[in-house]
Amino acid sequence: IVTICNKQLPFFWNGNNYIVAGTYKDTLPNATGCDSILTLNLIIKGNSTNTTNVSICSKQLPYLWNGNSYNSGGIYKDTIPNVAGCDSVITLNLIVKANTASTSNAIVCSNKLPYAWNGKNYSTSGIYKDSITNAAGCDSIMTLNLSVKQISFSNTNISICSKQLPYSWNGNIYTSAGSYKDTLPNASGCDSMLTLNLIVKQNTFSTTNISICQKQIPLIWNGKSYSSQGIFKDTLMSSVGCDSIVTLNLIIKQNTASNTTISICNKQLPYLWNGNSYNSGGIYKDTIPNVAGCDSIVTLLLIIKSNSSSTTSISICPGQLPYLWNGKTYIAGGIYKDTIVNIAGCDSIISLNLAIKSNTFSTENQTICPRQLPFIWNGNSYNAGGIFKITKLNSQGCDSIITLNLVVKQNTSSTTNITVCPKQLPIFWNGKFYNTQGTFNDTMNNATGCDSILTLNLNLKLNTYSLSSANICPSQLPYTWNGKAYSVAGIYRDTITNAEGCDSMMTLQLNVRPNSTSTSTINICPEQLPYLWNGKLFAAAGTYVVVLTNAVACDSLATLVLGLKPTPPAPILSSNSPICSGDILNLSAIANGADSYKWIGPSGFLSNQTNLVINNVALANKGSYSATITSDGCISPTASIIVDVIQRPIILTSADKQIFEGDTAVFIPSIISSLSNLTFKWSPSIYFLSPDSIKNPQILGVTTTTYYLTVSAGNQCPSNAGQFVVKVIPKQKPFNIPNAFSPNGDGINDTWIIHELNAYPDAQVQVYNRNGALVFNSIGYRKPWDGKYNGNVLPASTYYFVMVTKQGRNPISGWVSILK
Repeated sequence: IVTICNKQLPFFWNGNNYIVAGTYKDTLPNATGCDSILTLNLIIKGNSTNTTNVSICSKQLPYLWNGNSYNSGGIYKDTIPNVAGCDSVITLNLIVKANTASTSNAIVCSNKLPYAWNGKNYSTSGIYKDSITNAAGCDSIMTLNLSVKQISFSNTNISICSKQLPYSWNGNIYTSAGSYKDTLPNASGCDSMLTLNLIVKQNTFSTTNISICQKQIPLIWNGKSYSSQGIFKDTLMSSVGCDSIVTLNLIIKQNTASNTTISICNKQLPYLWNGNSYNSGGIYKDTIPNVAGCDSIVTLLLIIKSNSSSTTSISICPGQLPYLWNGKTYIAGGIYKDTIVNIAGCDSIISLNLAIKSNTFSTENQTICPRQLPFIWNGNSYNAGGIFKITKLNSQGCDSIITLNLVVKQNTSSTTNITVCPKQLPIFWNGKFYNTQGTFNDTMNNATGCDSILTLNLNLKLNTYSLSSANICPSQLPYTWNGKAYSVAGIYRDTITNAEGCDSMMTLQLNVRPNSTSTSTINICPEQLPYLWNGKLFAAAGTYVVVLTNAVACDSLATLVLGLKPTPPAPILSSNSPICSGDILNLSAIANGADSYKWIGPSGFLSNQTNLVINNVALANKGSYSATITSDGCISPTASIIVDVIQRPIILTSADKQIFEGDTAVFIPSIISSLSNLTFKWSPSIYFLSPDSIKNPQILGVTTTTYYLTVSAGNQCPSNAGQFVVKVIPKQKPFNIPNAFSPNGDGINDTWIIHELNAYPDAQVQVYNRNGALVFNSIGYRKPWDGKYNGNVLPASTYYFVMVTKQGRNPISGWVSILK
């Protein structure tokens, strides 16, 4: 049998070419010289074709298909092997949908910026582009040519004196200095911003403070004479031509007097004061300028303090050296002098007469025996010989050092070791009898008159005892022990001399163990053959006898009676195949006399249930399930069943769409499915402009709605519902926006109120002055604008506003005037 593809024709066989499928015969002589009839079954597998239609936008190029890249629309073919292994000619009809383009021209004045176009704001001239999706689902490229005409500006600077107010400019009256603005149309039709910088020169004021001594009166100031203290004013012309008011604060300073008292020691003479030298105490006067620059009469009272002297006599012991006195250390007796400051702050000469008293020394010798320890001497206890010192006070109150030489004579000792058997007791030693082993002590006087300690170590050699146990089988009798033969079980004793020369008592426990027999009857399943028993394999049913060793190591005759149980028949299987992916698979097995079932699925063991219900999501296409039964412990042959699974289509939901009320949107779902001839069902069908049974329906934006798509192949295995949300932004209703208000505090039109903004809690409102500076910004217009900026009421003028009520909406802009 030969299976080939078309492209392998003609097929050559036994010297002949074949170009069509069929059964062909030929005859050749075989090895024995007779006819050998050969038959050829020639099967020709067919090629297959398939066409794919794809529509894309130009930005999706290049398009990848079957590993090839395409840069333009057209019909493309490719050949791949099909499931039969032959050529599969596949065709791609690639359609490239075109993009669209449009251009808008706009001319605006700069004070009307930003310019809103396609939901975006532009603040400078230029060419701007934007892309949206056209009806074909591709890019629509839009171009804006924006020209911005400039507004013009002029500044007028005026300086006047305050008495020239009010000032008139462009028909307006101004009563204070400031920067004032007015607007007129310029040559290009845009605003001309006029600015008046009005400077009001102020009168000047100055104050002169003058302090003089009494001897400098009278004072001449600005051509006038002043003889007393006070505040005086005059008016002059300032450098800018305005009034200059000058003030004189005249202060007449007084003379002063002071007294100084000084106390010094003799050694500080002569004393220098105010440049004069003084050699003795007394009262002295001088005149100098004070801090105010006037006369200060100063008086000095000079007092001379006296020096003092003292002597101190001290007697100490040598142990008190070195001796500290007045911050200095002395290490020997003598007369020492020092100078310190007395309570008057002058020299105090002090003397120290230092005398050193003597210490005394003595020694005492003592010899004792150890039993006289501890030795008490001068209230102290000593436990060993040695040289010891103590210190007491002598008659002069200084140290008296006493030394003890303590000698401890030694005791003597001796030890006697004796070892005997129990039968040699009692033992006689040093006039005493001893009946047990142990260590015994006795005391005598040695040659020095101290203790001689004698020790006896008496060791008792023990008799020995032993117990022997012998376990033998009947075939091992008679049993020999210590040269004697024993023919029956029992307890036997004997006495010999041990290695120590003492008695050794020996006991024998003789046990005779019995032989044994056993019989085992075992029934097994045929698949358990050969059967292993007592280390041997048995391949068939029967009665078998073996000789073994039992637990007591004697003969054991074991008999096996081996029987076979019958094998149960294979079960009968059924299922609800084919099923849809994700549905419930029902498997069942029927067999008579079954004890248990075992199910095996495509991924391995499932369960031991008789009826099996399985959620079959993971099973792809086809899968094999098998079952066996167990009856009386034996396992039947395996029965199998093939389950076919149809995969449901999968819908990949996309991001929510957002359109304005009255606009349209097209659904473009992404679907994964191996099925052909898919059908589509959208719900709810309300607002659909095209049938709700196509893949890409068009809907009208009326209100925000959630749409659901179900896909199936001829109503078989429908997909789960895909969810698509279309958010519809309602059309904006016209706003009633006041174009002027007067924040003057009279309770009438004091704020700029826009009632419709109550419905837009997140609205943003921005107000700019004519220079483009932001003077008001509110996110959520909960508090109407009061015409103030940084807490100050803005001047009367016209201001530009921009309002964004909702994201995605075009902004609302215009002008509002502040009136006075």
